[in-house]
Amino acid sequence: MEHNMLVPLPFNGNVHEFKKRIDLHIGYEWINQIPTNKKIYLALFQRWPYVSDVVINLPNNYDVHIVSFHLEAIDVDWLKAQSKLINGEIIVLFDGSSNGYTIPKVRFLSYYYWHIQLDKMMEWFGIDDTPKKITHKASVFCNRITSTKLTVFTALAEYIGTDNCILVLHKWLEEKNIIHDNDYVPILIRELHKIFFDKYYGNEYTIDDFNDGLNQQKYTANPWQPSYQNCALHFTNESFDSSDCFDSALYSYPGPFITEKTLKCLLGGTAFVPIGQFDTYGTLKRLGFRFDYGFDTSFDTIIQDNDRLVAVIKLIQTVATEASIDIFNGTKESSDYNFNYIKGGDFSKRCYMINQHTVEQIMEHIDLVTG
Repeated sequence: MEHNMLVPLPFNGNVHEFKKRIDLHIGYEWINQIPTNKKIYLALFQRWPYVSDVVINLPNNYDVHIVSFHLEAIDVDWLKAQSKLINGEIIVLFDGSSNGYTIPKVRFLSYYYWHIQLDKMMEWFGIDDTPKKITHKASVFCNRITSTKLTVFTALAEYIGTDNCILVLHKWLEEKNIIHDNDYVPILIRELHKIFFDKYYGNEYTIDDFNDGLNQQKYTANPWQPSYQNCALHFTNESFDSSDCFDSALYSYPGPFITEKTLKCLLGGTAFVPIGQFDTYGTLKRLGFRFDYGFDTSFDTIIQDNDRLVAVIKLIQTVATEASIDIFNGTKESSDYNFNYIKGGDFSKRCYMINQHTVEQIMEHIDLVTG
């Protein structure tokens, strides 16, 4: 099944073992330059390491541990625990930035894998230059029900209407990620929660057989589908949407973490509203993309999660009063640019340049630590 995913299975081992795994080298070719006599441990392409209550720990007899997260968001709790268990240092490679987040003995470095995932998506699905035919105003998928996802689903269904949207809703409810009676949330969010459970929960909205054994990226990452090609806007409902960090320090969670849910909008030339961590537009802009959409995108700068979600709801209320074709025309120039930016290879070049700078820092650090 793993060949159906955009990111390889986790690798845990030393440099010598990595060199024998040619299937892992794309994007990490530079590791082959590290001498095998250096005490470097690799934990690449990590998922959240807490599985079935069994904690996967890093070995202690290494000078440097290089850890990367690309398929899932950084597991900061695991990193905190590891930093207390090992004598060496941890270098964390991931798509995004640390946002001021710090852990003793842990160094966060930006290292992009998004361009490699997009290359794989183009290999799988090709390029479709067929002009869009806008039939609906918006689309959203709510496969795994969380507070954020159900709120956006309900806002679209209530303010724009189920007939004007392409909606997906399944019954997979994550109780731990749903607001409860004693939680403080803005009134607007709580009202939409009540509407969802009174009116929508228990019903299913489907457009394909996505939930019937096809929850693999070789199927879910296809951008040439009606939800992206026939809708003026797609609301991404990303896998991870937390930017708040509740601690004594003032920082936000590293990110933004994005998956094929966002990448297929970029590749498909589809205007999108990021429902995930803050600074999604901002990060992608710094990588060369454009989002001159003709509507207010300032919600992307709001760190506090509920405040950002309320701003998105208000955006939905605004676009509900606009014609689908007007929304599409206001976003088309940026979406076309983003499509061509990927197709022409310029995005890959930008990521490669940033990654090379990161590799230089890693190599210098290895030489400094190991002598």
